[in-house]
Amino acid sequence: MNLWLGTSGFAVPRNIREGIIKFRVDNSWLSGEKIDPGKVTMMKWDGSQWITLEIKQVKTDGNFAYYEALTNSFSPFAIGGVKAVTTPGASPTAAPGVSPTAAPPVVSPPTALNWMLMVVVAVVAIIIIAGAYFYSRINKELKEK
Repeated sequence: MNLWLGTSGFAVPRNIREGIIKFRVDNSWLSGEKIDPGKVTMMKWDGSQWITLEIKQVKTDGNFAYYEALTNSFSPFAIGGVKAVTTPGASPTAAPGVSPTAAPPVVSPPTALNWMLMVVVAVVAIIIIAGAYFYSRINKELKEK
């Protein structure tokens, strides 16, 4: 998804102290993809690479897991998750003197549901931004009268 705020050049770190993006992920997708709700990530594109944002899980109910991500600029965003990796035949205990190492996390590839989720988050963000804009316009017109 791509979130725009203001005119070109406005949504940059010098104009934004801290932005919070709130989003939710369907629990059925998390369980179907075998993704730990605590390992959901949000990334933003800085023009040359994806940067992982600081994220926290706010709550979970019967249908969704709710999250907040912190950002200091707006750009294209992606929501993903880390799947648990199991190695067949691997022993949970290590030999004496050898420390066990974890397998590297595997990021699930985008699916149709990922894209649908990104579109929903983008539409909600646009509605919030448009509402704030129209609210400020109405207040300005009322003050001028």
